[in-house]
Amino acid sequence: MVTFLPSRPGRLADVPSFDRAIGGAESNVACVLAAAGHRVRWVSRVGADGFGDHLVAAIAAHGVDTGHVARDPHRPTGVYFRTAGERATGADGEEPGTAEVVYYRAGSAASAMTPRSPGPAALAGARVLHLTGITAALSDSCLDVLRTLTRRTPGRPLVSFDVNYRVGLWQGRPQGPETLLDLARGADVVFVGEDEAAAAWDLHGPEAIRAALPEPGVLVVKQGSEGVTVLH
Repeated sequence: MVTFLPSRPGRLADVPSFDRAIGGAESNVACVLAAAGHRVRWVSRVGADGFGDHLVAAIAAHGVDTGHVARDPHRPTGVYFRTAGERATGADGEEPGTAEVVYYRAGSAASAMTPRSPGPAALAGARVLHLTGITAALSDSCLDVLRTLTRRTPGRPLVSFDVNYRVGLWQGRPQGPETLLDLARGADVVFVGEDEAAAAWDLHGPEAIRAALPEPGVLVVKQGSEGVTVLH
């Protein structure tokens, strides 16, 4: 996904220009891990368009293997616009007026992913598989992908799951919070913001979140400026 950031503070209606950047929680994690010296492969689907060209090239420039990124000739690369006020770890929409976030991901190339794509070759040799709830929100077929990958099967890689509850992506689908909770229960390591757990599940504090998620071996609760709480 390509992100557009405003050139100056202000409402989206008033900002005259935007700077283009790599977007997407998974691709950001991939770039950081590659910079730390790990072998990383990013598996996704982008449009056969200029934004797709930019995204693949920019991520590859960070040392990430992009050889299993599919190009879709019929659907565009997803994009989104946000103001500088968005809280990086929070669920958007909980504090009206502090940020504007607009997604253009419905019908995008990534939304067309299915359990058959990525195929087994894309995941061959993986020791850790990192997923996020944002992918699950894109379409029913993307949700099927995550359900398949979080199924507890013998020999699967360690599964890391960042909840990333985004209200704007689940509009019209009230089952979103429960769906994310089910996916998290299938993971080995779960990351969730304390504020998004409150917004999605009405759970307050690390212990309450852990009580609802006993299955993962490690639970990391992100608490903004207070740091994180790790529960084993």
